[in-house]
Amino acid sequence: MHISTIFFLEKKLLIRDKWILVALFLFTLTALWSLHNGQQVYHYHATAADSLQAANNANFANVKAELDTLDFSHNGRAAVETPFTLDYRLKPMVSRELNPMMAFSIGQNDVLVLHKSARITQPVFSNDFDDFKNPEQLLAGSFDLSFYLLFLFPLLFLALSYNLQSAEKEKGIWINWQAAASKGLLAAHTWRITIRWVLSLAPFIIVSIVGLIWLSDQYNFMIVDWLKWQGYALLYCLLWLIIVWLIHRLRLNSMLNGITILGVWILLLIAIPGVVNTLSNSSYADSSQIDIANFRDIPEASWEAPFEVHKNYFAKRYNKPLKDTGLYSETIVKVYGYMMMTLEAEEVLHNNMTEALLNRKQMEKVTFLINPAAAIFRGFTQVAQSGQAHQIAFEQKLYAYRLQRFYHMNDNLVNAYRFKPDDLLAMPEWNPNEE
Repeated sequence: MHISTIFFLEKKLLIRDKWILVALFLFTLTALWSLHNGQQVYHYHATAADSLQAANNANFANVKAELDTLDFSHNGRAAVETPFTLDYRLKPMVSRELNPMMAFSIGQNDVLVLHKSARITQPVFSNDFDDFKNPEQLLAGSFDLSFYLLFLFPLLFLALSYNLQSAEKEKGIWINWQAAASKGLLAAHTWRITIRWVLSLAPFIIVSIVGLIWLSDQYNFMIVDWLKWQGYALLYCLLWLIIVWLIHRLRLNSMLNGITILGVWILLLIAIPGVVNTLSNSSYADSSQIDIANFRDIPEASWEAPFEVHKNYFAKRYNKPLKDTGLYSETIVKVYGYMMMTLEAEEVLHNNMTEALLNRKQMEKVTFLINPAAAIFRGFTQVAQSGQAHQIAFEQKLYAYRLQRFYHMNDNLVNAYRFKPDDLLAMPEWNPNEE
């Protein structure tokens, strides 16, 4: 049977069923709504990042204005120039770099904290009530375009194709297809399934084009990211085309076709991810909340450490004879040692938690051959930079940034006559893209 004839007959069959058009319209609205949800999350975080940067600039300007006019002939220096005071007055906040592709794949960005305090006294993992638990454990996830494609597209394809051949046999008209197709019956049936597959993809294709138009106006958008995302989407859709084609080759009746395809949907999107999640939970139990609770004793223990311990920390960086020049005192030495012990303990705790999380992710990666939906979702979040690994990289950069700021402020306190406006201008700046 010629392909044009197959298209003609399929068009006739589909037009007769008005419910198919209604279903396509409703699924298109659903896909548009999923994209809208992703856009809302992106705009919220982009607006928050801009607001925090404006607040940072205002605090910086206020501190510089005071430094410009401060009379150091009076005993007012300690109220302005000590690291803790400067840190409090500047109130630095930082934001993770946002990729507009997160509108397609929110990933963990709706539950993880993307805007954090960079103050040296604010632990990265506990100053904003975020949960270190990996939200990819959830079976469904955010209602974004990734969710629509992973969960809803197969259901639409199932509804349009499960009885493609069996219903015609049950109605007694299959013999007409056999006569028309003759020796090309398998090819004709393959073309018919493919037509239904493309029809099921229509809502997603429409929304992807709408999304591309929106993305083209966003800062930091790269067309290669969109193409990569679409590549993962195509692989996933092809997987369902193959699955449905193979099930049809079993020549089951309509009811068994539907049950079998739905069973595969449950297996791939619920059963296997659930089993993998259970196994990874038991293998890498999450103890972060207990560890964070235990960390609360660290600052007090650090402050109560013997003075020689603080002095040794101080000497590691300022390895010259200690002289009482009025620029530092035993209190400054103790505060420095206290801060370094606390920061070291905090980073060790954070590294332990991230190591456990990365081990878990590696275990999940091994299961991708039997868990293709998770593999595709991981690809989506990689492209959109909305996965847990990107959050970990952000937090590790934040540790380094906080330490840079502390060194800069403390070096001036110990070595310089005063903390000048030029020293404020030389304060390390946050660069989320810096390796």
